[in-house]
Amino acid sequence: MTINKVVIDQFTINSYLLAFICSALFIGLYVFKVARIKIMPQGLDGVCTALFRVLAVLPWTLLCSNRAITVGYDTKNYFANYFAISRTASIDYQYLLDSPGYYVLNKILYPLDKNTPYPIYFAMAFIALYVVILALDRICEKPYYITYGFLFFILMFGPRMMDQSRQFIAVAFTMLAYTYLAYDDRKRFIIYMIVGGIFHTSCLLFIMFLFFYKKQINRRYLVIVLSATTLVLIVFVDRVLNIVYNHLPQAYAYIKMQGGENTGFGLGGLLDILPAIIFLIVYYYILWRYNISKNVSCLEACSYSVLVFRVAGYSSFFLMRMFYYGAAVSIVLHLISIHEMRRNKVLLIFELLGMIGYCYVVYFYLNTSLTVPYIVAH
Repeated sequence: MTINKVVIDQFTINSYLLAFICSALFIGLYVFKVARIKIMPQGLDGVCTALFRVLAVLPWTLLCSNRAITVGYDTKNYFANYFAISRTASIDYQYLLDSPGYYVLNKILYPLDKNTPYPIYFAMAFIALYVVILALDRICEKPYYITYGFLFFILMFGPRMMDQSRQFIAVAFTMLAYTYLAYDDRKRFIIYMIVGGIFHTSCLLFIMFLFFYKKQINRRYLVIVLSATTLVLIVFVDRVLNIVYNHLPQAYAYIKMQGGENTGFGLGGLLDILPAIIFLIVYYYILWRYNISKNVSCLEACSYSVLVFRVAGYSSFFLMRMFYYGAAVSIVLHLISIHEMRRNKVLLIFELLGMIGYCYVVYFYLNTSLTVPYIVAH
């Protein structure tokens, strides 16, 4: 975890706070709508629901899309790619094969604004957050769970979306795909994982957790295997990854280039995966006390991957970023399991307060994604 401590100016605090408060209010209005309190004529119900979804994702989308080139490590790359891809008459087949969704999105949006990359910033944030709401709609047994799930996602990943914007489209589709797996729909799981893969191929790796579909997980065995894997990575991570790097196709050489970027596994590494670990602990408590009816073995195994990928991130920044998928799926696992728990509102409130503290420490105090200070593009 790279740390960039800065003095937090008032404009930065106001910008993030306003976006968060508006997101909370608008997702609350959306929940009010899906709770079937009719505020529009019956014939417009579907259109009204879609409009409330748009309203809910708009505050954070606008915050992401109006950022300056200095906000987020990868923003300068998106800025350059927007013009490089769109102004080139010929087709870059290597880029098209690596990330066809992102490539085509740039081509489509460029005519809307040929001077600034505002459209691609807006589209990436909007798609990711809209898909997150679709995922929460599918999995949440009670409407107010959607509010908590959406705010959890923003507090865990919101500022980071201004850094690795493209990858979070894939993260959102991974969340959506795993909600279908919880309802035993493997076909749609594969479809949505592939859709996510056209924006960031890394998410395709998480199809592997389909192996755990409807299998009884021996948790003692799983803990032993994951602990052993983690210890091996801690001791031999550089050697293991060098073997992997040497067998990568040339098109993925950038992964090797990001190897050796020592991101550490001290306090920073623990903070990165802390929300997912807490969600897993709550999940096991609920599993011990109550019965979970849905098929969550795949979600459980995927959530565990945060530990392995965060340790691998000690040697490779690219692999460190892979923990996002397991962390996002842990939100889905948490919302499924917490429904079985009595008096869960108090726990959700405490978790939300804790997540606000997490967001402040990781993104404001440590400034891990270079999203502070927030500056508006001119």
